Amino acid sequence: MNNSTQNIKVQAEYSGWEGYLSRFTTQIAGGQEPDVVQTNWNWLPIFSKDGNGFYDLRKVAKTLDLTQYDPQSLESVSVAGKLNGIPVAATARSFYYNQKLWQDMGVTYPNSWDELKAAGKAFKTKDENSYPLVLDYMESLTLLHSYMVQKYNISAIDDKAGKFTYTPAQWEEFFQLYKDLVDSHVFPSMRVLASYGKANTWEMKPWISGQWGGSTCGTPMPPCMKLTYSPLITNWILVLSLCCREPKMRDCSSNQP
Repeated sequence: MNNSTQNIKVQAEYSGWEGYLSRFTTQIAGGQEPDVVQTNWNWLPIFSKDGNGFYDLRKVAKTLDLTQYDPQSLESVSVAGKLNGIPVAATARSFYYNQKLWQDMGVTYPNSWDELKAAGKAFKTKDENSYPLVLDYMESLTLLHSYMVQKYNISAIDDKAGKFTYTPAQWEEFFQLYKDLVDSHVFPSMRVLASYGKANTWEMKPWISGQWGGSTCGTPMPPCMKLTYSPLITNWILVLSLCCREPKMRDCSSNQP
């Protein structure tokens, strides 16, 4: 703290993940968002399609030492040449396994997609209600995307062109993999999950009772679960509101750039 900032009082806002995006969207629309916000990296196209949705942090490079950050990580949160955020988490989605359940099923952790399918079939043979994994809709898509990146090393979307990059045959392969994994009993289908009502997977009874054998990073994990490998990079970022009340950052009377 220095003489120019010693009179600034910081008030934190807590928010659980459920409804976080809806709340932030409402705050942005009303110009009432906090000065500094933690957001998902993939929300940038929603709130800052042209780079003008958040403050360009390169304007305060004399105050904020950007040399501490890897240039590639800064590029990942830049839109149209404007630095829209600071990456605070660059990590990978990882599988966690319930070690006890896998041991009870007599199945070893898979090291390939074929072994993952074989594990699902082995689980079903011993207990039709137990699965190696449980994935919600987003985690399912993430897993499928991981497979496609491993095989083709391309993204599903060309951000600059605003078009899909997969061929029709690749899209067929993408969705066929989901069907194959469900048919192989790797994780419950969306229909099965819907039968437990509108809830997070970690709030559902089979998860609590230990019938589902694992999930991906981001789900609350009991101590018995063991970290394995990491197939996909994701980011959390901090962004600065266009209405930041700090005079050194911006003298702002509205939420417009």
